[in-house]
Amino acid sequence: MEGAEILNQKHKNAPKWITYLVAFTALENYLKSYLLSRGKTLDYIVEEIGYKLQVALAECETLGLDLRDGNRPFIEKMMELSRVYTTKDFQFARIGNWELFPPSDVIFFVGKIRDKIKAQ
Repeated sequence: MEGAEILNQKHKNAPKWITYLVAFTALENYLKSYLLSRGKTLDYIVEEIGYKLQVALAECETLGLDLRDGNRPFIEKMMELSRVYTTKDFQFARIGNWELFPPSDVIFFVGKIRDKIKAQ
């Protein structure tokens, strides 16, 4: 997460693929660590979750991650953008057609998820 913040500061909140990649990688790690802490196995994480952040977030919510006080349309927009991460377009293509949000929005979202996970 700190890496995404540093990159975003360096690029002055410009939509650089590396900033999104690092932010979504942090989100992936937070969600997977939550799932593991709630009894999911590493095999489950690898075979069922993989890089599907939408699936991981939904599973986390099922297991008790409380996002009711969050802005659901904003959460859905972030998860929609996470599909680009899931398909590896950031890493390999570095191009594509998707709705972008300022990196600061993605970093804000990942930070909120991190804070929710740490609080539980």
